[in-house]
Amino acid sequence: MGLTPRDAALVAAGAAGAVALPAVARACRRAWAAAPSWRRGPARAASASPPTVLLLGHAARIEAGIRATLTSEWRVEAVADSAAALREAVARGGGRVAAVVAAPPCAAYFREAMAALPGLALLQVLSAGHEFVAMDAVPRGATVCNSSSMDVPIAEYCVAAVLEARVRCRVLHDAMRASRTWRPPFYEAAPAASACVHGELEGAAVALVGFGAIGRAVAARLGPFGCRLDVARSKTTAAELDAMLQRADVVVLACACNAATAGLVDARRLALMKPTATLVNVSRGAVVDEGALFDALAAGRLAHAVLDVWWRYPAGPAEARAGAAPGARPWHCLLYTSDAADQGLGVDLGGRRIIKK
Repeated sequence: MGLTPRDAALVAAGAAGAVALPAVARACRRAWAAAPSWRRGPARAASASPPTVLLLGHAARIEAGIRATLTSEWRVEAVADSAAALREAVARGGGRVAAVVAAPPCAAYFREAMAALPGLALLQVLSAGHEFVAMDAVPRGATVCNSSSMDVPIAEYCVAAVLEARVRCRVLHDAMRASRTWRPPFYEAAPAASACVHGELEGAAVALVGFGAIGRAVAARLGPFGCRLDVARSKTTAAELDAMLQRADVVVLACACNAATAGLVDARRLALMKPTATLVNVSRGAVVDEGALFDALAAGRLAHAVLDVWWRYPAGPAEARAGAAPGARPWHCLLYTSDAADQGLGVDLGGRRIIKK
């Protein structure tokens, strides 16, 4: 279905904003102040350890900002992404770990981490997705918060990807450089009626699957291009979603990954999409059937796939340096090239590296 008046109001209001270190700091202070005395550990005294904030793994990148925002009575420590390092940090905190700021890689030892923190007041996740958080393992009374910090950069990434797929600036640029002429050969081969060799976003049907902070941010940016927006939420029926996919020129997956959405876009639903359509996945790899997507791209049944997320990430530095994206299919054979784009075939991998530079 299209945007409802409430949807439009949410889009106009905008998302909560980018990672706000002051907001994280406020959440730490409020959670600690509201925590019952038993949760605070040793009684407050001149010799007592200050309340501690632990930054696990990749969360260490915000250490300087958190230190600058919290008062000196707080202790902030970056912890290596391992269970052993966490245990040592908890011991140094003297039992007064008030908050943990975590990123998804801690999933492997999440339960052990929570068991070591019975007095935890706040768990702040530095991602919109929080499927790695086993809620039954979180200490009773602790507050769990996810983040809308990536809504703006991810939305801009989606818009850039869609523009590239439709307008093909990179293809035109590469063709002109290769031909060394003002008018590359494919202009001459194009019929007069279709002399314009790229598409446009005006009037394009865009299906937004998921309408949280990221979905709303995408809508706020694609709307002014004149796109016709459809929104699928958790209450959208299977038949309604199928109809959206059938009429969509662009599909943006920005939903949570859970039992209801795993494998949501399978071979049957990919077959419903137009062969000229673009699929953008900024959700989780598991929302799309890997083999079905590969087959659809290889057979030319889908024009483009833009993947900001993956099914299985490299197991270590050696695999990461191997050059080919880890997976059950030879994805490196489908990497986006100007030749492939001219044939309506392309896949853009690793988008998240772009927005982290």
